[in-house]
Amino acid sequence: MNLRRFLKSKAFWAISIFLVLLIVYLFSLPRPLFKTPLSYVLESSDGTLLGAKIATDGQWRFPSDGEIPEKYLKALLTFEDKHFYYHLGVNPVALIRAMYSNLKAGRTVSGASTLTMQVVALSRGYKSGNIFEKFTEMLLASRIELSYNKQEILDLYASNAPFGGNVVGLEAACWRYFGKDEHLLSWAEAATLAVLPNSPALIHPGRNRERLLKKRNRLLQNLLENKTLDSTDYVLALDEPLPPKPFDLPRLAPHLLETAKQESDKNEDKDYRIISTIDPALQTQLMELASYKSRILQETKINNIAILIASIPDGEILAYVGNAPGTGAINSEDVDIIQAPRSTGSILKPFLYNWMVGQGELMPDELIPDVPTTLGGFRPENFHKSFDGAVPASGALVRSLNIPFALLLQRYGVERFLYQLQRLNLRHMNQSSGHYGLSLILGGAECSLWDYSQAYGEMCLSALDQKKNYHLHYRKDKKNSEKYVPHFNPGASWITVNQLQELERPNKWGEWQRFGSSKKIAWKTGTSHGLRDAWAIGVTPSHLVAIWVGNASGEGRPGIIGVEAAAPLLFTVFDMLPAAAEWKKPSRHLKTIKVCRISGHLAKDICPEKTTDIPANAHLMTLCPHHHLIGIDAMGKRAYQDCAETSVQMKSWFVLPPVQEYYYKNKNADYQSLPGWTESCAEKIHLDRVMQFIYPQRNTIITIPKTWRGETNKTVLKIAHKKPATRVFWFLDDALIGVTSEFHELEIAPSPGMYRLSATDELGNTIEQKLEVKYE
Repeated sequence: MNLRRFLKSKAFWAISIFLVLLIVYLFSLPRPLFKTPLSYVLESSDGTLLGAKIATDGQWRFPSDGEIPEKYLKALLTFEDKHFYYHLGVNPVALIRAMYSNLKAGRTVSGASTLTMQVVALSRGYKSGNIFEKFTEMLLASRIELSYNKQEILDLYASNAPFGGNVVGLEAACWRYFGKDEHLLSWAEAATLAVLPNSPALIHPGRNRERLLKKRNRLLQNLLENKTLDSTDYVLALDEPLPPKPFDLPRLAPHLLETAKQESDKNEDKDYRIISTIDPALQTQLMELASYKSRILQETKINNIAILIASIPDGEILAYVGNAPGTGAINSEDVDIIQAPRSTGSILKPFLYNWMVGQGELMPDELIPDVPTTLGGFRPENFHKSFDGAVPASGALVRSLNIPFALLLQRYGVERFLYQLQRLNLRHMNQSSGHYGLSLILGGAECSLWDYSQAYGEMCLSALDQKKNYHLHYRKDKKNSEKYVPHFNPGASWITVNQLQELERPNKWGEWQRFGSSKKIAWKTGTSHGLRDAWAIGVTPSHLVAIWVGNASGEGRPGIIGVEAAAPLLFTVFDMLPAAAEWKKPSRHLKTIKVCRISGHLAKDICPEKTTDIPANAHLMTLCPHHHLIGIDAMGKRAYQDCAETSVQMKSWFVLPPVQEYYYKNKNADYQSLPGWTESCAEKIHLDRVMQFIYPQRNTIITIPKTWRGETNKTVLKIAHKKPATRVFWFLDDALIGVTSEFHELEIAPSPGMYRLSATDELGNTIEQKLEVKYE
């Protein structure tokens, strides 16, 4: 009965209303207080502003950094709220004084808004200033004081106050109006920004700037009177002019900023302030260098440059030039080349060499054929259109020869190689091995400069015998916690890196070994088919530098060659970097063996020897196939004891197949062809492979194009003969079509169809094969 009576009583209703109001009060603040969009801000490792992107509502509104410079704070409190630290959101004394002044004047001449009340007004969008709205602001201001400390309230104000135009917040205002960090403000600048939110339109040139100057100077006078300023600082501050037109924000790393924004946009909790690992001084130097080099290259219609510098071994990005500044929108200046997929050219060759050496399938200096080659319809060509016959694998790597590496890839397997590349996280190699074929090693795939740099850094860490994966990253706070997954054999990596230090330097760097100040750089260049992409990448034990030069549009130009366009820039960049430690040999991952000095294979007992390092676990090596014991009679002729007329001595002789020999002896003057047989032995021995087709090879389809006039071109048949002076008779379906001597090349223009091509020398040796001819 008493409960029923209480529920009907005025006390119950009073308590209920109070509790409802209390709940409304407690939950009256929105979370978050400000829902306005923010600008993305990119800072360097030391806090230097590298760039910012305007917020989606068109405002420059930086995310809070939680710091308020002392000069601005003192100026702000003196101007706006002297008793900020002593009230709970509403200053009753100021409120009474304002009411009295306004009633006496018959209009609003004084306000009583505290900084906390202004934070409320900012969060609510400056609604009408009627009594109800003012009461709401006071109520919410008191509520803010319960949820935020004084420093947080000041930070909310400084981050969201309007500073004229599309500038919101103290930090953005400092950069837009003074071109400097907020902690570098002078007293005059701090006073200007303290009074500006009270009348933000005054900042615009020609809009009552005199009023802004008077307000600033009045505040400076107050700061002098409350002894915040001394007389010297006061006089100096008065002499400072108001800021001119707004400054442009820094654009030191615009492409990295865009990349960071895109990555942040993928996350639910976006990070609007990115603290990067960028070295601001180095970044500035590289932007200037890229701009300078780009202006020179543009004279040859080469418009774009990208440069990446990272530290070894931690993968921190020290400089990131996604594209040369100043190239203009017409030349795709906004395209971030570092992240764009481009044709690889020959930059994958070190990986194939590394894996084959590491798995014992290739000796470091093993001779590889370098002759005209057709592999299932694929016909690789060396960049300079020449042939060595046979070349050490290390030399093929150093000189970036295409034919030897196409043959190596055929031996290793395209599918196997592609699998290894994909494990390295080369993200753009997402097609099947059948799609790429053997062209994979010569630029048939695409890769970004970022991905390739990361893969190259991985090989470098392996050479340094560091059991960690190499992850490029530009965020200062990023830590790699992934489990280590080895991709390379440390011994093979050291061998590869060691070979890449032997590359001939372009231009003035040609004889770098002679200069003690020069760095030991392991570097590689690449040029894509059609001269569209020029690559250069280099590593020392402390730095990785990657360069790309070309046209973002994909247009090829004669000068887009790795060693000519990208390599000189690579060494210019390395000259900007501090000296690095020497490469240390990972001895526990290597073993020293004897190999044939000429062929590079495991040495037979008849081979001239040298020692070389190979991976400690390598075990699939083969004995030298090129050295043979040959019987030589007293006249220097080749003979067997049972058919010779004089005594026969057995000699070790280095022998190459005829086609390889044909080209090899032109580049190697000390090469000696096998001597001819003695007459008595020649009669008893069938001479095999005295001559061999160079072109066409077996199962080749010859496609003959027509000229622009519609006339049929000719194709050139070639033969290698151990005795070039010997006459060779050429037949097509038993019809004689020509005779050659010394240079066994013959031009023909047969009709389309199937033929039997044969060649017989004057000694009776014959070779033949089927031939198919087609017209384009």
